Amino acid sequence: MKSLKLTDSEQYVIDQIDKDIEYFISNNLKNLSIKYNVGEATLIRLIKKLEYASLKAMQIDYSLKTKTNELTKIYPPNSSQNITHNVSSFEIYSILESKNIVDHEQLKQVADVIIASKSVVFFGVEASYLSALFLSRNLQKVGINNTVYESVHGCITNLSFVESENSVIIIFCSSGLTKEANEVAKYAINNNIKVVWITSTNSIEVNNANLQKANFKLYHSYHKNETLRFPSISSSSGQMFISNLLFNLILNTDKNAFETLEKSNLILKDWNNS
Repeated sequence: MKSLKLTDSEQYVIDQIDKDIEYFISNNLKNLSIKYNVGEATLIRLIKKLEYASLKAMQIDYSLKTKTNELTKIYPPNSSQNITHNVSSFEIYSILESKNIVDHEQLKQVADVIIASKSVVFFGVEASYLSALFLSRNLQKVGINNTVYESVHGCITNLSFVESENSVIIIFCSSGLTKEANEVAKYAINNNIKVVWITSTNSIEVNNANLQKANFKLYHSYHKNETLRFPSISSSSGQMFISNLLFNLILNTDKNAFETLEKSNLILKDWNNS
């Protein structure tokens, strides 16, 4: 908020709102003015400065944030109910935050590269492999041939036969540190093969030359309170979210892919009804 250069009065109002959001979202302008000891004009000016169309719009936004915060709370894993809540919190948080940090320009560029490439290769290890496999299989269903690997040696062997200028490898690795992922990335970079790295925001702080040299980086979020890292529920959900985004963007960009999916669905429907 302070980056918006708020006045002391405006910052005070924001602080008071954060202390008691329920009061803010359930009262009118007059009551809020009295509660915060500022003029109604100050509140209206603040609302406009925060780029809300009205007080009601700001209240709705804060109400949604409150519900999101409640959804993403973590409780001691000492009961089935708490564990159920925590798992859903990890998933919900990751998807909501991943949506907020999507670089749409990078996403579109990656989709275009996949569509245009003659050789599309996916790589991931353990849980990341499942995300890579998910996107790989979906693309195969719409006529985009590709290969997917969990084996470093198998992947590098495949890359040694592709045309560098017409190939891309998509690496799923949330930490940015997995040795296997880095070996594959290093080989691709050294051989001028385009590299897409799908990783978590946590990897931004990692000093990784291979990650930095990747042609494209798509970030997903993760839940900082998740203590079980192998596998990480929130990272897996974030990876799957990016996989679904890419698939749907490709599907709605490539006319041939969309038509192929329609034909496949009809064939599957006829087969199930036979």
